[in-house]
Amino acid sequence: MTSVDITFLSSRKRGISPDLRLVKRYLHENVDQINFRYFVNSELSPNYMVKRGIKQQKESFLQSSSHIICVDASLPGVRALEGREGKRVLLAIPFDYQFKNFCLWEEKSEKTLLKTFQGFTHILAPTPFTAQVMKNIYQLDGIQLMEGANAPYAWYINQPEIQSEAKKQIVRYYNGIENKKILSILTAGEIDKEKQESLCEFDLKKFLDSLGRDWFVFTNSKYILEQASALQSSYSDSVGFVDHVLPDRELLCISDVLVTNNSTYAGYFASRMKPVFCLEYSGKYFEKYMEIQYPALHLNSLEELLGKVDGQGELSRTHQEFQDQFSYKQSNNPSEVIRELVVL
Repeated sequence: MTSVDITFLSSRKRGISPDLRLVKRYLHENVDQINFRYFVNSELSPNYMVKRGIKQQKESFLQSSSHIICVDASLPGVRALEGREGKRVLLAIPFDYQFKNFCLWEEKSEKTLLKTFQGFTHILAPTPFTAQVMKNIYQLDGIQLMEGANAPYAWYINQPEIQSEAKKQIVRYYNGIENKKILSILTAGEIDKEKQESLCEFDLKKFLDSLGRDWFVFTNSKYILEQASALQSSYSDSVGFVDHVLPDRELLCISDVLVTNNSTYAGYFASRMKPVFCLEYSGKYFEKYMEIQYPALHLNSLEELLGKVDGQGELSRTHQEFQDQFSYKQSNNPSEVIRELVVL
């Protein structure tokens, strides 16, 4: 069998993302002869000479690449790859650029298709929303758009053995949560000053009392942590800080409700068919999108969450509509989809 060469490319500050790591692991375990190569060096430098140098390094590196996989626009335009064989696959994870382009596209009177991804041969759209964005906003001539498979990390968090192991890990640190519902508040980016004041004034005790003792709240927010440290010891079995215990994304495996302004986390968690709320936090375009498209799921402050999480964490119709846009209910294994592409 001929050896398969795979290049993982990341030059937009995202490194080797969790999705790329899962694809790499799957290919390593399921392809007999495979070699991996990596280009991980950010070209987003304010220094023109540094930026130019890294771009030249990247283009030189890619001259000896066969199959290329990345999660963003790290791949150069089609001219640099003319005549090259091999698959060039974009895992179009729903980062904030998709929501930015969606919102700006809606505002434009004259619409010109974007050519950002012309260097790719295949685009895997891990959500129906992403597929819509790709079809409506980007020029896809000669590119195969692949639908029906969630993101690798969304697939990962839905595996029973992964969920069981994640629960065991977190129970080691918080042994009172084993039979509780879990609400995770996971924020990303720099907080707006106005939102910081609101979050600092959030009445955590009142919120925990409203949830009841059947719930446990995890967060990576230092502002909520500061309030939690002032609570009576009896609340230690109701709230916990996760940042130094395990990667916060692992909470997506075991949470019953997610509050976040992180579009990728929201997209991953939608695959679990559980409630997602978007917290206004840092001015991301995802926050703007949710305010316009799903106002019932958009929170200007955590106080607005009071009364919205019921005893069972059940789904509203709006939650179901969000899930329809951000997950495929009958997903194929995305890593297997990629394996079938690159293994001839």
